[in-house]
Amino acid sequence: MNNGVIYLRAMKALLVSEYWKPKVLGGGEISAGLMAKSLAESGVDVSVLTSYFKGSARYEEAEGVKIYRRLSTGGGSGSIFSNLKRAILFSDSVERELPKLDKERDFDIIHALNITSLVGVSRAKDKLRKPIVAHVNSPTPFCPRGILLKGDEECGGDCDFSEFFSCLQKFGTVSKMRMPFYLRYNPFTSFLVYGNFKRKKEALKKFDCFMPISTFMKKMLLSYGISEDKIAVIPNIVETESFFDVKAEKHPVPGILYLGPYAEFKGPQILLWALKDIKSGYFCSLYGSGYFEEKLKNFVKDNGLAKVKINPEVPHSKVPDLYRQHDILVFPSLVSEAFGRVAIEAMAAGKPVVASSIGGVTDIVEDAKTGFLVKPGDIEGLRKALERLISDEKLRENMGREGRKSVEERYNADAITKKILKIYAEAVR
Repeated sequence: MNNGVIYLRAMKALLVSEYWKPKVLGGGEISAGLMAKSLAESGVDVSVLTSYFKGSARYEEAEGVKIYRRLSTGGGSGSIFSNLKRAILFSDSVERELPKLDKERDFDIIHALNITSLVGVSRAKDKLRKPIVAHVNSPTPFCPRGILLKGDEECGGDCDFSEFFSCLQKFGTVSKMRMPFYLRYNPFTSFLVYGNFKRKKEALKKFDCFMPISTFMKKMLLSYGISEDKIAVIPNIVETESFFDVKAEKHPVPGILYLGPYAEFKGPQILLWALKDIKSGYFCSLYGSGYFEEKLKNFVKDNGLAKVKINPEVPHSKVPDLYRQHDILVFPSLVSEAFGRVAIEAMAAGKPVVASSIGGVTDIVEDAKTGFLVKPGDIEGLRKALERLISDEKLRENMGREGRKSVEERYNADAITKKILKIYAEAVR
């Protein structure tokens, strides 16, 4: 036992991530930073291989983590050009730079921290001769469009090119991005997107062990034939301290909150439809950005939803204040999300959550205890759940208290880091 502890303290782990602070695209990078910091605090020699952007340091140390910026990619996921650069540059740069850095540092284990890192790390494996770990935090290896959805129906995702091309033409989105018509009907673009999906799928076969962030992601790995003994569900570390500090406030009129992209598959329109027929007193605030924003504003205007306000996206640092000002969080996604960071943050703030009963969020919200789980797209079910919470202050308080307790027990950094260290040790042995 002591030998194991001594070895773990000397272990050298390399985390490969397309983006790193201060370049953060979303919850994945936030969780990755928290994980790296926690591993370093546990005694692991942690390094990060990530992309370089103009104005950033090629090398620096922060929070006990060594950061090497040697990879190439696009500026983000918000434009066609940037995503094209990502597809062309990133995996090749990982394959090229990873063995070089390993030769300098001689790591014990290589951890692909996001789905975009899978291909490059898998290609470099033969040169590394080290165990490689895959962090599975997105459905993109399981669906060319990245959302496991055809219209309003879930799908298996593992389709051939003709099925994908038909699906893209009909529904027009890839992940969170709506494709313009000249790309939607362009076979070259479709071949590029589908080829990227196939490469991710093939890359999974070369990894020694897997850390899906939810039982839903584990289920998808099993459906691909990955052996169960190679899989351990490791939820994201969520920075909950600022949310635990949210003090309970009594509001004369309960507030309902939506946080997320303004996109159809995220379901904000389902929330608005549910609110149409609620007679009880409430107010509702939506915060986000995306192509669907104008349609949501028009719906609010056309249906006289005076109690609803569509707001622009806010920095993550301001989110605790939003929970302080509201009483209920709604997570109405129509797709199987890999995780549900927003739900955990809301529960840490002592707020009940009404969520769709699919994907990773079902690991987080316990129906009728910390919130309500509703069939995705079920307007009437969502309306009834909201009416119960709006009309029953005691129920809101009880669910909020149970939610905070659940987060304290299940999503703290120490408990999750111990699980990661155990996987590292087993992989290295």
